[in-house]
Amino acid sequence: MRHETFERKYGGALTLDICVACKQIWFDEYESAQLAPDGLLKLFKLINAHQNTASNTAADSVDCPRCSERLVLTHDLQRTNRLLYFRCEAGHGRLTAFYQFLREKNFVRNLTGTEVAQLKAEVKQVRCAGCGAPVDLQRESACSFCNAPISILDTNAVAIALRELDAARSGRRQMSPGQAGLPSVLDGYSRGTAGGGWTTASPSSSPNALQGGEPVLDLVGAGISLLAACFDI
Repeated sequence: MRHETFERKYGGALTLDICVACKQIWFDEYESAQLAPDGLLKLFKLINAHQNTASNTAADSVDCPRCSERLVLTHDLQRTNRLLYFRCEAGHGRLTAFYQFLREKNFVRNLTGTEVAQLKAEVKQVRCAGCGAPVDLQRESACSFCNAPISILDTNAVAIALRELDAARSGRRQMSPGQAGLPSVLDGYSRGTAGGGWTTASPSSSPNALQGGEPVLDLVGAGISLLAACFDI
């Protein structure tokens, strides 16, 4: 893991342990809640920068970096978002995947029934944001490997968080809620310009392609790429 420093609420800084190779973050107790808006933006930038970094397979069992005891796989609920992470029973902290962190902050939400129907009409398969496996939309409404629902970046939630920053000081542009929503993602997919979220997945170029080599769309990844472009981050 590498150490990255982020701005803390009410002043100061906190240092997070981040594994880019396995796309996971170690939070000491309460650290996730202590991130200031600027710290959240910096972490969002880091996640965006490493969307296409090859990932190591996450281990089924992990030891706490503080006490070396085995971490416990934990199911949690943040508002309506179901979360999954490894926690230390002694209270030292937890290990959270990038995707699960975005769900925790309500930056990622499940698609509505209407959105799923719209998606099926234009896309044959999407990449599961939870485990990376392809989801055949013609046969499945959730990932058959990890049972994760089909999710997308919630641009309204991200925009609210970013508005807490001083836009004049940072020079970021304002963004309308739809700029990285499902219509924009599908438009980018059809034109092959959905940034880090779309892959022309032929059998020879991607191990995650379904039979027939249909393109795979990563809804969360495409939303992050579009949002990053909107804000030049």
